[in-house]
Order: sequence, then structure tokens, then C-alpha cells
Amino acid sequence: MYTSSDRLGRWYAALTPLTRPHARIADNLADLRDPKGVGHPLWASAAASLTIAAAAALVLAVLSAAL
Repeated sequence: MYTSSDRLGRWYAALTPLTRPHARIADNLADLRDPKGVGHPLWASAAASLTIAAAAALVLAVLSAAL
């Protein structure tokens, strides 16, 4: 389900470019366990950070291998 605000009540459009995907990933992960809850559980926020870091590392590895 698409919403224009995250579980903390912030508008996605008002978030910075790096905060926006973090909030979306953390929201989706938190919804797996408790769809009606509010706030970001620590595990969902940590998993979102690790996902973004892994994606950045993968892009860096591909770019460095291509050069």
C-alpha cells in the first residue's frame, strides 16, 4: 500500500534523498512484523541501513571492476 508519509508521520517528499529510501525500506520491513504499528523498530532501521550500504558497496565494486 502506497502512502505519502512514513511511520513516524514525516512526508516522504520532505525527506532528504538518502533519508527517503531509508525510511521506505524501514517502513516496509517493520510492516512485515506489525502492519498497524508506528515508529521504526531498531532492527528495521538497522536492516535498512545495511541494505543501503550493501547496495552502495555493490555499485562501487562494479564501477571499480569496470575501470
